[in-house]
Amino acid sequence: MSLKFRRFLYISFIIIFIFLSIITVFYASGWRFYPKKEKFEKNGGLFMAIRPKETSVYINGNFKEKTGFWKSYFRTTDLLPGKYTITLKKGNYHTWEKRLKVDAEKINFFNNIILFKKNIQAKPISYISEDSQVVVSTSKNLIIGHQNKNIFELFSYNLNC
Repeated sequence: MSLKFRRFLYISFIIIFIFLSIITVFYASGWRFYPKKEKFEKNGGLFMAIRPKETSVYINGNFKEKTGFWKSYFRTTDLLPGKYTITLKKGNYHTWEKRLKVDAEKINFFNNIILFKKNIQAKPISYISEDSQVVVSTSKNLIIGHQNKNIFELFSYNLNC
């Protein structure tokens, strides 16, 4: 192998290394080339923690992914800035839908998205004592219903005070 050829290979590998390093840095910082627009743009992302598992995720009506048995979240980082409609579906569960705006260089987080089953029978949270007392609690209110013989009393407490 001649000295000229070795120098050519050496310089070629250095140029290829520099070129690939620049592409990697741009990709890692969120830049993508979009052929339809014929330009580079920064993108945004979306992260959702979803229950129950094995839920289908749709973005603007297009199926993207189904969460798995071991992976109960959905993540994407290739969304152009703009407005999107996110839909979560699973059989025998109510559909979850959200319209959101994706900004460049930002990730939208949705933690603890819970899909509720259809046709659930309502049940009181608890019965306490023989007098048939019912307790219902939310993050803002506490409601206690108490029945003693033929008298029913309802007490509502505001927990934000």
